[in-house]
Amino acid sequence: TAVVVTVSQAACKTVAPTASEVPDVTVCEGNAATLKATFSGSATAVWYEAATGGSSVFEGNTFATGVTEVGTKTYYVAKMDGCESETRTAVALTITAKPSAVIASSILDEYCATVESVTLGATPATGTWSGTGVTGTTFSPKTAGSGDITLTYTIGETGCQNVYTKSVHVTAAPSVTVTVPTTMCSGDAAATLTANPSTGTWSGTGVTGSSFDPSKGSSVVTYTYTEGSCKVVKTAEITVTSNPTPVISGLAESYCSGDAAVTMTAVPTGGAFKVNGVAATSFDPATATVGENTVTYTVTVGGCEGSKDATVVVKA
Repeated sequence: TAVVVTVSQAACKTVAPTASEVPDVTVCEGNAATLKATFSGSATAVWYEAATGGSSVFEGNTFATGVTEVGTKTYYVAKMDGCESETRTAVALTITAKPSAVIASSILDEYCATVESVTLGATPATGTWSGTGVTGTTFSPKTAGSGDITLTYTIGETGCQNVYTKSVHVTAAPSVTVTVPTTMCSGDAAATLTANPSTGTWSGTGVTGSSFDPSKGSSVVTYTYTEGSCKVVKTAEITVTSNPTPVISGLAESYCSGDAAVTMTAVPTGGAFKVNGVAATSFDPATATVGENTVTYTVTVGGCEGSKDATVVVKA
């Protein structure tokens, strides 16, 4: 007589991991996407991509998934502790994208070291700027000094940040000197304005090219010189004093040679008379030339000279 022996396997008493034993994980894009199981004793995690069935993708308590794609991927974990738990616990692996930004096109590639401040911008504007010469959202080429400067824009939270850089060159300002007359008389000849370097441009009232015409009056002249990203502007004041226009009085147009001497007067006062080129204070028909005589009055006011001639005829 045949004997049938039936062996029944005892049910597995291992239970699925708890959520605290296999917590969800969130990592920033570019960081290692690793899942971990923490068990007491010698239990081991068995990782699956399906809630039931299928083959395991990894066995062990530290699972380097190799996932790089932004988004959320769910794994399912069974516990192996003598036998494998019949159910699995879901674990979410979330990979978050680093925030992106666009640096404002208004930030130039080159600045002159004379520029006081430049407003830095980016979209979105939630990041922070840093670099030599940077305070808040302002960059000072003057503070940074000449040379190559890297402006850095950092956006995002600690652990998941993106860093953008903008390279700018700060050019040292050229040395420019100008030479102009500070005072002139309105009747003076045109003055030449000079500068070094000499390839800039002069402008202002009375200026033509690099010449200044004092007959146009006092003026603030401007010299503009451009070298690369640097524009240097120099100004200088030229004070023009009008030449006096004397008026002679006390002389008739003609005299007889026997007439008495006449005292000559003129305004503005303080000048000197000459009769036929000889200094005089009066006009004496007796000693004057019969015929035409030239009386000249010359006076200086404010450093500028003016003169007036008068013709006096003496009859014999």
